[in-house]
Amino acid sequence: MILIVLGRFIQYGLLLLTFRVSTSLLSPAEIGKVSIVVTTVGFFALFFVNPIGMFINRRLLDWNQSGVAKIYLGYFWRYLLAVSFFANIVIFFFISLHLWEFDINVFSLFLLIGGGLFFGTINQTAIPSLNLLGYRQWFVNLTVATSVASLLFAVVFIYDNHRIAEYWLIGILSGQILIGLIGVWVFYQKLIPTYNNQKKISLSKTGINKLFYFAWPIAIAVILGWIQSQAYRYQINASLGLTQLGFFVSGFGISSGLIAGFDSMVTTYFGPIFYRRLSGNADNHSHSKAWQDYGSAVIPSLVLTGFFIIAVAPELVKLLLGPEFQESGKYVVWGALAEVARTATGVYALGAHARMNTRLLIIPNLIGAFIALILVQLFAPIYGLDGVGAALFLSSLSALCASILVNKRHIKVRISYASLIKSLMIGSVFLGIGLLIDFTNILQNEIIISIITVIFFGALFLFAQYYLLKNFLEKN
Repeated sequence: MILIVLGRFIQYGLLLLTFRVSTSLLSPAEIGKVSIVVTTVGFFALFFVNPIGMFINRRLLDWNQSGVAKIYLGYFWRYLLAVSFFANIVIFFFISLHLWEFDINVFSLFLLIGGGLFFGTINQTAIPSLNLLGYRQWFVNLTVATSVASLLFAVVFIYDNHRIAEYWLIGILSGQILIGLIGVWVFYQKLIPTYNNQKKISLSKTGINKLFYFAWPIAIAVILGWIQSQAYRYQINASLGLTQLGFFVSGFGISSGLIAGFDSMVTTYFGPIFYRRLSGNADNHSHSKAWQDYGSAVIPSLVLTGFFIIAVAPELVKLLLGPEFQESGKYVVWGALAEVARTATGVYALGAHARMNTRLLIIPNLIGAFIALILVQLFAPIYGLDGVGAALFLSSLSALCASILVNKRHIKVRISYASLIKSLMIGSVFLGIGLLIDFTNILQNEIIISIITVIFFGALFLFAQYYLLKNFLEKN
């Protein structure tokens, strides 16, 4: 656990540095372009790739024990290549018909979308799979190396060329390609070799049907989740412009990035434990107990993380965003509220994964997507970016409530209320101290004092997280 925490903290630092560097080197409009490209890649990745990836996570340990993992992964790489070409064809179609006007060279766009899908997914499949197999040191080292290489390449590309979105993104992709290929080599070295009598294994109709019935509800659910959490970027661009989009995603992105980092940290440790408890076990009680232990560890800790981000939001903006983005603090708060609810929805969704009944994911995500589309469209022209933040929070909260209600009919999704109450109480103290600091205007504009304040809150946050997770860590 110490290795994972250390690696994730380094990742946190690199993520925060990336925010600062990107918003210092790129204008708000260019940051808006970056967010549109990333969102577009996310659409194809979530709909066509993510469900297959979840199926692989669910079956990889069994495949490896049977010595057939390399065979099935080979099919996945070929499928991934086909998806990447398909994505570029779709983009070409939209550009040719003038359905999508975007100020980026078309060939660069093909590289970023098709290449981002293929090489980015390879990186995010091979390296996390090392952790699933138990090789945590390799996982941590390669994950950190990806972040370092991507940032360095991005800065080099920006300084050697114009300070525009496409060069920044090409640099990020270059880092993913370099470390991803190393990750694939290491991953294949750790897999159990394919036996000679299994080299001719092909996909059976039964296997494809099993994959299809597992994956199609996830595909629908995640694309609805994309609409809920990402489609607003197209709406802001259409109604308020790229510059306003850049201001919003810079602040909102701090929260989503930090919470995603937190989620990655806890799932890195607790995720493999959860999946190991499911592997080869069809007992409903065992599945419920596995989820309850997972949810009771993750959700209170997630709530505390949201409080922490809100408490230090003004300081985060001063430290992490460039001079042009200093008015984005309120979007950090909206981001924390929305992302805590959205991530908690994902935790409850694992109940559906445990029962292999992924159709349970559709209704919550449908509700969240519908509310997000409608409210952003209604609120943005009236309340501006604050309306967008409120719309995203309300949509995430609605999806969370729906997920709890849907899943509780099929699996016991109760969590430890004692841990949740502790989290709320500690978080309220964090928030109270933060509001007191802002009200008394102690910090003013001193960067050094802001750094000290974040370090102080960070130390309290780590101590509180250990207090919340201590019992779960001792059990595992």
